[in-house]
Amino acid sequence: MKKQKVCFTLHRYNQGYAKYIIAKRDYSFEDALMATLLLDELAFHRNKQSIDQAIDEAIDFGDAATFNELARTYRHYYLD
Repeated sequence: MKKQKVCFTLHRYNQGYAKYIIAKRDYSFEDALMATLLLDELAFHRNKQSIDQAIDEAIDFGDAATFNELARTYRHYYLD
């Protein structure tokens, strides 16, 4: 696999010297991919948790329309 470099640049104004400080850091493609996959997994679990909570609230209040809508959304988070 060919390695790619991603360069992130941070510009920060330093008030003491009245000029910008520039810091650069290169990340490999594998690091960027790992970070993206980790963030995707965290977002997946957060969304699933919020849908679980909303389904529980719909059951508690007896709201069938909301439950059916959330159940259709929840199918994407369930593996057979």
